[in-house]
Amino acid sequence: MMIPDIQPVWCSLDTGNVRCGLAVADASATLASPLAVIPTEPRDTLGARIGTALADRQARGLIVGLPLELSGREGPSAQLARELGAAVGRALGCEVIYLDERFTTAEMHVRRREAGVSGLKRRHDIDAWAAATILQGFLDRRPRG
Repeated sequence: MMIPDIQPVWCSLDTGNVRCGLAVADASATLASPLAVIPTEPRDTLGARIGTALADRQARGLIVGLPLELSGREGPSAQLARELGAAVGRALGCEVIYLDERFTTAEMHVRRREAGVSGLKRRHDIDAWAAATILQGFLDRRPRG
């Protein structure tokens, strides 16, 4: 039996105080989709749990949303995102790219509400949708070739 080659895919991480969202791109690097939501606590095992959730994907790179403050400065949330991104990138053996993700979660709340998704469902999966938004923005702006 032949095992098909696994295409490397772009992955994305949106960190939060309560949950972290994960998303992946399709093999053609055209479309981002939400993958999973991981509880932030216990924080000491968060990097390993994220790495496990992405382990069956061959990561081409990890796009990490950097939650900058409104002033553009990096605060404690951005520091957590950098620490997690570095740990997961090492575990997956891939490049890590950090992108400003201010307002992505708020934007996804609006979009999901407009799509008729209930408040409870929105709260449960919003971080994965935010990760998909971050990843889609990266995919749309990167050079093709």
